[in-house]
Amino acid sequence: MTRLYVVDDDWGFLELVQEVAAPLGFDTVVAAAPKDFKSLCGCEADAVVMIDMVMPETDGIELVSWLSEQGFAGKLIFVSGFAEQYAEMASALAVASGLNVADTLAKPVKLDRLRKALVAAKNPASSRG
Repeated sequence: MTRLYVVDDDWGFLELVQEVAAPLGFDTVVAAAPKDFKSLCGCEADAVVMIDMVMPETDGIELVSWLSEQGFAGKLIFVSGFAEQYAEMASALAVASGLNVADTLAKPVKLDRLRKALVAAKNPASSRG
């Protein structure tokens, strides 16, 4: 199973992603706070990390820097309910940092769009970075 880490301060969204990801073969680990994600993340090479861009304490940009420092080789999916451009900016920073970006999503995320992003992230050949 592919490990999926989801970092979002919205518990409803975390539960939704878990429900969608399970039948796709993901072992999902959720964290409502970036500090919890940092303690849970094993940074496996085949892992997928889904990051909400706007959270209390730490934002998605800071997590991109942290993942880069960790040498994360998996795939990233950025999610933003604030402004889609913010997720695109994080994506560009991630690519410039040598990270693999699978997709960016705008909230509210439609179920079929979420499934498509997860399937693409799980495919070893997919990457925007």
